[in-house]
Amino acid sequence: MEKDAAFKRALKSAYDILARRPHASRELEKKLADKGVDDETVKDVLQVLFEKKFLDDEDVALRWAQARIRDRHWGKAKVAAFLQDKGIDRHIVDRVQETVWEAFSEPDIARKAVAKRFPEGTVPPRTKVLTFLKSRGFSSGVIYQLVNAVDGEAFTDE
Repeated sequence: MEKDAAFKRALKSAYDILARRPHASRELEKKLADKGVDDETVKDVLQVLFEKKFLDDEDVALRWAQARIRDRHWGKAKVAAFLQDKGIDRHIVDRVQETVWEAFSEPDIARKAVAKRFPEGTVPPRTKVLTFLKSRGFSSGVIYQLVNAVDGEAFTDE
């Protein structure tokens, strides 16, 4: 009886957490554990939520990736690191990366990131642009493709 009540309380907490925003299973697992829910009950709650399709790590990861790329102009490496930090399994991260980069062009996103970071009319040093793009998770190939494609006057050599 006690176990049944604990399960119902944990399930209600999980629903409350998920009502605010979608969560990955590991995120939800951690939040329930932080509330003092025992491991077995957490496992049971997650199982119910997966069965009812309230938890879907791949869908959550895809939405997070799309938002980070579209709104924050992140590259492949930063998106992958973010998803892994959120507890998304590596095989799901790989599938999401394949899917999301079919819809977005990494060089186009890199151009948008540079345009947003460095106001029009300014001439940023080439090293600043390189460092900025690397911090946003763009690959060396994309970075150098972008920097070399721009006229020599677009960046200074400082």
